[in-house]
Amino acid sequence: MSMSGTADVESLMKDLQDKDWIVRSRAVTALGETGEPKSVELLCKALKDPASGVRLVAAGALGLLRDTEAVIPLINAMDDEDSAVRCNVVGALGAIRDNRAISSLNQALTDENKGVRSNAAWALGSIGDNQAVEALSQALNDEDRDVRWKATEALGVIGGTKAVQSLHQALEDHHSFVRIAAVTALGQIQDESSFEPLCKALQDVDRDVRGVATEALGALGDQRALKLLINILETDKVWNIRKAAKVAIDRINAEHP
Repeated sequence: MSMSGTADVESLMKDLQDKDWIVRSRAVTALGETGEPKSVELLCKALKDPASGVRLVAAGALGLLRDTEAVIPLINAMDDEDSAVRCNVVGALGAIRDNRAISSLNQALTDENKGVRSNAAWALGSIGDNQAVEALSQALNDEDRDVRWKATEALGVIGGTKAVQSLHQALEDHHSFVRIAAVTALGQIQDESSFEPLCKALQDVDRDVRGVATEALGALGDQRALKLLINILETDKVWNIRKAAKVAIDRINAEHP
């Protein structure tokens, strides 16, 4: 720690004791910008500040610092009474990407606040551990579109047999954002069991879903898709989808000369 850094932190420590929560909040923001090791300890303490505005900023600052020393204090802060604070806490844990947070993040998928649930799904995808697959699969039934969307993306990052099965389920979601995310994920995972579900997605009412399904089948590389893709190339009214079909056909043929 530099002498100037030490002086800055010591000055900010005094501001953390100020009666005005705005002064304390500014001190917390400044601590997050110092990059000094001592800042993490002070920011963790600020997670217990009586003012929610201070706790909110402290959680965000810890997410930017990404120091694993903050994991346990952040986990302990997940029961904060303020949903905005919980959102930042969950986001910080996702940024730090420590497996110790998985169990608590799984529980956060059932939080009463949809923003917390959505952030928890993102955080679990950021960590990318298969311990989250079951909880994320359950989150595909969430009433909120964004939660289902983030859970779908997270399952795509994690992969594996159970995740793929759940992504097949997400192809039936009533919102196109979720279906697009599911098709995109399946195209990235490239599991053979996704052939039939992706073929079905070619008939989706949403043109964007059809487009990514066309691309996903090209990535899958299964020659059985050629007949369907040729039909799309010849008959689909959307130029971008026809173009995607041509690329997919060429990709499959290149893999099977």
